[in-house]
Order: sequence, then structure tokens, then C-alpha cells
Amino acid sequence: MKRLLAVSIFTFSLAHCADARISLRDYPWMKPLIRPDGPQAEVASFTLDNPMYAATDDQYANIRITDENGAEVPYGLRKKVYAVTQIVERATASEIVSFDRQANNSVNVVLRKKDAKARPEAVIIHTRHRNFEKPVRIFGSRDGASWELLKESRIYDYSRHIDVRSLRTDFPPSDHTLFRIEIGNFIEQVPDATTGISTERRGDAVFSEIEHRALQAETIRIESVELRTKERVIRPDSAHVKVYESRDLRMSSSEEKQTTSWTFGTDRQPLTSLSFESASRNFSRPFTVEGRRGSREEAWRTLGSATLHRFELGGIRDENLTVMLGGDCRYDEYRVTVFNHDNASLDISGVVATGYVYEVLFLPDPGADYTVLYGGSGIPRPRYDVETVLSRVPTIESTVMSLGEQKANPKYKPGPRWDGKTSKILFIAAVFGMVILLGWFIAKGAGKIEAMEE
Repeated sequence: MKRLLAVSIFTFSLAHCADARISLRDYPWMKPLIRPDGPQAEVASFTLDNPMYAATDDQYANIRITDENGAEVPYGLRKKVYAVTQIVERATASEIVSFDRQANNSVNVVLRKKDAKARPEAVIIHTRHRNFEKPVRIFGSRDGASWELLKESRIYDYSRHIDVRSLRTDFPPSDHTLFRIEIGNFIEQVPDATTGISTERRGDAVFSEIEHRALQAETIRIESVELRTKERVIRPDSAHVKVYESRDLRMSSSEEKQTTSWTFGTDRQPLTSLSFESASRNFSRPFTVEGRRGSREEAWRTLGSATLHRFELGGIRDENLTVMLGGDCRYDEYRVTVFNHDNASLDISGVVATGYVYEVLFLPDPGADYTVLYGGSGIPRPRYDVETVLSRVPTIESTVMSLGEQKANPKYKPGPRWDGKTSKILFIAAVFGMVILLGWFIAKGAGKIEAMEE
């Protein structure tokens, strides 16, 4: 019985270990996240720095965030983009409550907005009438009894003289429920198109001619009155890029191949292009860029190629010294090769490496302290709900946290990692072994019982 208990405990422990989640002790490096002073947003963020790029894998899978209690905090990782604020204007639903003519030759049109949350900022009076100018006053009210003057303006159409027309009146954003539009000089006396001429004669000569022009009342016809709102929408624009440092620039030449190569190292930042600093002039040569991941990978991979040039002759000033890499590339070393043909080597004094910026976003608790752990190998990418949620909001205001000093994780324990497939195999093997052992103990016990009965 004791043997059975020991085997059961061992088997349960093995199955439990095989099915356990990855331990946070798998990450060799850690940095505290430092909150800024001032108001805090509901989303926190920080950008990866050079040590984190150097320690993370190609998928950025070996990053985890923990709180002060060591609990894992879900996060989302994405390329940082520029946020562009755009003004989007649209009509807000409203209805005409009343239309009244006043004794001072004006009319009042009262509108009620249907969306209580809408804050109108403009009124447009639609009419097909031409050649007019009318004073307009806009009032706002919340109860229909007291009215607040929002704006005095005018609408006009000068089609008789010039193609200029304005039917719009802007006013400060308003949360009023009712809006009264007062249009003055509603009925105008305008000359009739027909004219008459009275002629006075004295003898056979015309003594005088008097032109008679009749006046007629003209009323502007209002087709509709529209309230307009303006919404400030923050939308993503282009990806944020920055210049990353390169190091250990080394040059080598091959007379046989007629090439010159420059090799340099990086911290595996996500590079998108390389630009070259050169004092040489008047050249046009093919360039290739290759990358490799440290000394363990001997083969170089071609990342991009281009014909770069610089012309400074006569009145011509033109250059292109940038090679695009076709995406974000993360390599420990890069090699740039210039095909000189029968020309002298170029004087390249430096390389400017440009790439994307990646940021991490998560939902913090007020006042909680957080630490980011990173590095390690054989770690699968986490799957958090918050990543899907944040993907629906490409730009959002966040509390930007800074990264503290890098420290070694005291709980780090290097060793083999169990992936999901291996864990399932071990679990099935453990259960199968336990069944065999139980069967063996049962058979052995049954043999003892039979021996006692004999």
C-alpha cells in the first residue's frame, strides 16, 4: 500500500509539472516600470529599449509583466504609430419645433436636437434663393424659457456680382437642447424687372424722360435648417521610426571581386533602412545588405539591394544613400557590400540605422508597482485578451512609464523548457504508467488472496 501511495504521488507530481504554465523564473533580466507624476490614464505603456531588443527573440515572446505580488499582468505589444487628430464634421438629428414671423421683419426658427449628448457647433440654413444678405442670430436654451445668445452673424449670396455664397454660422460648442435661429430682413423690397418710361414733349422736341421702376416684396424661402457637430478623432498615421546606434564599424576589401564591405553590430533593433555617410562624390554603385544572428550562424542572409548615387556636377545636386530592408529586420550583425567595378573604394565614414519603435500597453491598477521580465529561450508567445481589445484602438492616450535600470533576475533558473506538445505527451505517459502500476498491484494482491484461500 505504501508503494502504491508513493507511485501515485510521483505520478501526480509529474503530470502536474507537465501541465503547469511557464514559470516567471525563466527570464534572466528584469527592469522596474516607473510611473510619471500627475494624472494617470486607464492604459499604461512603455517602449522597448536597446537591452530589451538585444535579449528578446524575433517574436518578442519572452517578455512578461508582473505586479508587486508576482502575479502575471496581461499586455499587448505593437508598433508605435504617430497619432493624427482630425476634425470630422457631421449633421446631428434635429426637428423644427416652431416657425414664427416677428413684427420687426424677422423670423424665428426653433430646433430641438434629438441626441442629448450632441454638442452642435454650427447652423446651416439651406436655401436656393439668390442675391441676398440677411443678419442671423443664434440662441440656445435648455428649458425653452430663457435664451442665451451664442453668435451674431449673417448669411449671403452675391451671385449677381461674384460667385460667393455662405449659408453657415459657427458658434462655440453648445450643450443646449433648443436652438433658435433668428433671420432678419426676411422680406425685402427689390426692384421689379419691368420698367416704364414717361416722356414729356414741348413742341416737336423731347423735354424729359422719366424711368419708372416698380418695387416688389421678395421673401427668402428656407428649404431646411441643419445643426452640425464637430468630432475630434485621433487616428493612426505612419509608423514611428527612430535612429538606432550601430557599433564596431569594420571595413574589408576584395581586389579579386572588386568589392568593399563594411560590417557592424547592433542590439537587434527592428531596422527598416540603412543610410550611409560618405564624403565621396559623383558615383553610382550597387549596394547589398546582409544580416546574420551572431557567430553561431555562419551564413549571411540578403536583406536588400539598391544602386546608390551622389551627383554634384555643374548645377546637378542629387543623391540617394539609403537602402530599404523590406520590413523590420533583427540581426546581430550586418554587412554592406559595395561593388566598385574598376573604381576606387568609396569613403564611407558611418552607417545610420533606422527602424520601428515597439511599445507595450497594459491596464494598470492605481498605485500598483510593476516589473518587466525578459530574455530566456524556448518561451512561447503569450495569448492575452487585452491584446485583442487594444488592437481595436490603434491610438489611445496612455500613461507613459519609463524603464528603470536593468538587473539580473534573482529567481532565474536556466534549464530545459517544456513546450505544450511535450507536456501533453508526458501527461499521457504518466497516466498510462499509473494505470499499468495499479493493474500490477491489483494482480499481485489478487494472487496473494488466492494463495491464502488455498
